[in-house]
Amino acid sequence: YGKGKSHLLLVLLSLLQGSQKGNSKLISKIRKVDGETADIISQGMGRKKFLPVLVSGNIGSLNKSFLYALKEALERENMEDIVPASNYSEALRTLDKWQQDYPEVYGQWEGFLKKNGESPKHFQERLGRMDEASMLLFLECYPKLTAGSSFLPMVQSDAMKIYQEIGRQLTERYGYAGIVLVFDEFSKYLEGHGKENFSKDMKILQDMCELANCSREFKLHAILVAHKSIHEYGKVIGKTVKDAFRGVEGRLREVRFYVTARNHYELIADTLVKKEPGLSEKFARFKVRTGYGEILKKSYALPCFSSLFQEYGQ
Repeated sequence: YGKGKSHLLLVLLSLLQGSQKGNSKLISKIRKVDGETADIISQGMGRKKFLPVLVSGNIGSLNKSFLYALKEALERENMEDIVPASNYSEALRTLDKWQQDYPEVYGQWEGFLKKNGESPKHFQERLGRMDEASMLLFLECYPKLTAGSSFLPMVQSDAMKIYQEIGRQLTERYGYAGIVLVFDEFSKYLEGHGKENFSKDMKILQDMCELANCSREFKLHAILVAHKSIHEYGKVIGKTVKDAFRGVEGRLREVRFYVTARNHYELIADTLVKKEPGLSEKFARFKVRTGYGEILKKSYALPCFSSLFQEYGQ
């Protein structure tokens, strides 16, 4: 916790999204730490950009979470024309049609909502968030207003197939290289998930990983962020959950995230306001006057410092 994983991902997504604003300053900072990495980033800045999709595992099934995250990403980038259809969007479209073309039916719908302590505006907001309870309420009322017919929109609801189709449209119509799917706090999702429906969720995740591994028309990169390896959670995650996850982990590559003590010193150095050349001139006199220069040499001789700041001794 608190190592900066989410911050690193935000920086990465900003670079992959192709945003030029502020990135030149960022690259100059990266160059101070690692020139080769800065060169790689600079070379990639002119290439096709990726669409960042941020997943949250707290809105129901994983399939629904993936779809909602994609919908939010497309709307954020003003690409509503390719937002994937779903039962929820079709229900919203039906309500709009009732309001425009069938005011009597819509009036009955408003009466139904009032009996259930709900307002039309708030209900539509819930549908827009893919709230399952709101959909069940809509399905309950629909036959009463349509002479007993069932609400069966012919829409695709499989996350993998929708990502595949949207990815194709992104590359063909908008010139994107692909999608970067980020599931931050994935470990919290695992810890808080019960046994019920977990195998189904893992099948969805497995399908998405397979799409990432074999996507050719467009690139899909899936990043799952955990605080430690899944096998290190011990009794926190049940055996059923671990067994279900085994079908997925073979399709993932584990990347360890390390933070050294040097990072803390660099943060301190960047935080302090230093006015040059005045500071360096005063500090040089201070070292001579107080003997602080000798303290620096002795401190640097300690392995914990010489290994962190090798360039200081050059």
